[in-house]
Amino acid sequence: MKKKTAFLCAFIMLLTAGCGKLDIGSEADEETSAASTEAETTESASEAEKNEVSEKFGTEFELFPDIELGMTEAEVQAVIGDNYERSVEKYLDISPDIVYYTVPIDSCPFLGIDMEGYELFTFIPDGELISMSCHFGVIDRDNNTSKEHSEEEMKAVYDKLFDQIHEYYGDYYTSTDVGPPSLGNLSWDNTYGYLTLWGTYYDDTKEGNVSLSLMADDFAQKILDYSKEKTDSQPQNNGQNILDQLKTGMSEEDVFAVIGKDYDYKYSAGYKPSVEYDYSFAADEVWGTGLRGYMFVEFDEKTDELTCFGYHIGAVGHVEDCSYPYSECELEEAFNKLLPTLEEEYGKADEPSAFSGEGVKAEYSWSMGTDQLWAIWGTDLWSASSGVNEIIVSRSIDR
Repeated sequence: MKKKTAFLCAFIMLLTAGCGKLDIGSEADEETSAASTEAETTESASEAEKNEVSEKFGTEFELFPDIELGMTEAEVQAVIGDNYERSVEKYLDISPDIVYYTVPIDSCPFLGIDMEGYELFTFIPDGELISMSCHFGVIDRDNNTSKEHSEEEMKAVYDKLFDQIHEYYGDYYTSTDVGPPSLGNLSWDNTYGYLTLWGTYYDDTKEGNVSLSLMADDFAQKILDYSKEKTDSQPQNNGQNILDQLKTGMSEEDVFAVIGKDYDYKYSAGYKPSVEYDYSFAADEVWGTGLRGYMFVEFDEKTDELTCFGYHIGAVGHVEDCSYPYSECELEEAFNKLLPTLEEEYGKADEPSAFSGEGVKAEYSWSMGTDQLWAIWGTDLWSASSGVNEIIVSRSIDR
């Protein structure tokens, strides 16, 4: 847009100069004619430039060879192979969950960049690729680095990427550069998506990051549409009481045959050899509380056997990222609905003389052979001011 603005300013100046000399004889006429000719020449040149830019807009700038927005996970996998880490996370720490592929690289010959980094592909779950990017100077999404780089090195990467994009789309970009530590922040918006180039460098730590990303024009709308579709179609508690349908010791394969693999989050605990799968629900109908929450199943990673499963009611999110929107009164009312259903199904419960943890308001358990069924509710569970306010109903091996 810079060249368009410059052309308009020049053209207005020429017209103004000409109009001021219309009645000053033949010399003025010659000057006016010369000014008019110059304006026409400038206009023709600008029109030719616009046509050239238009032709370049008709050619897509390729961020990665053989990968395009709209491709499925399987189609991208066919290009990149199996050297990637797949994660399912909330977008900007809010709903809905989005699929990320992180691919480490030593360099990027396709873009002519000889620096370590990583590639990132973002998908709508079970849907399409909506964003892709390459990042240099850092080796993962936590911005960890493997070596120090000078500002000159990072700026050279930024400039090389800019030159390539500029060749395609010219000066038709928007700049939001805010000064150091920024190396620049530019974006191009065209029919092929929203292309962004930005870079930073911190002189005190000798760390920098240059990123080039391409996302669909309707990136945000696609996420909103997916979120609404997921909410509208989401089964309540997966429509089943897994306390009856599952048993400890079952394999992952057998468990997924019952509850399906449409989980929202997978979590591997570092402090114990287990893996957990979480299934969120919009309203609890199994126990009749109507509260939001998530169902979970947990396996021993070494034996692949089911060790614990159940429900977190009133907990919105998953094991690593939860919010607890319900008040103490709401949780107490919900638990008082849930308890009679449990006792009708499994008999009178044992109520311990001392609760198992801080913040517990009520706790009941049932012996089920080698298993134990456990139901509690509380506020600020496990530690003061924890903010963990929920109901937990679970079945696990009675150790």
